[in-house]
Amino acid sequence: MKFEDFVQDTGYYLTFEQALRAAVSGVNLRIVVNRSREKVDLLLHPHLDGDVTTYFIDFPYYVTYMVTVEDYTHWNDYNTFRGDDFRIYDQSTLLDYYYEEQNVARELYNKPLVHYMLGCHDIIVDILSYTEPTITKVDAECN
Repeated sequence: MKFEDFVQDTGYYLTFEQALRAAVSGVNLRIVVNRSREKVDLLLHPHLDGDVTTYFIDFPYYVTYMVTVEDYTHWNDYNTFRGDDFRIYDQSTLLDYYYEEQNVARELYNKPLVHYMLGCHDIIVDILSYTEPTITKVDAECN
């Protein structure tokens, strides 16, 4: 599945499980999240009656990622984005910083840097990457 598909699919809640350097071929960063239409299902996860789906969000390559407790973030009217719990920023202060301060990123690739964001319960995950991630639903047996 593509990240853009999730950007357009709103009305869900996310919880953050982990971010790791994956030991999987073609994956440098794996973000694991749980998703549900009901926030209470995520807060009580796992339980038999909950309708929660776990996803791997795999980036073949990334420039940086940041996991931040939501209490330490603030709204910034300068930032523009599409989506809700899955976001793609068209303009952000994080993108500006990397283009201004870390200009080696621009020299290495001839592609635009994309700012992806996951708005999880109490956690914000920001990822800058030149490559689009793939999203895979995790089977319950593997979970």
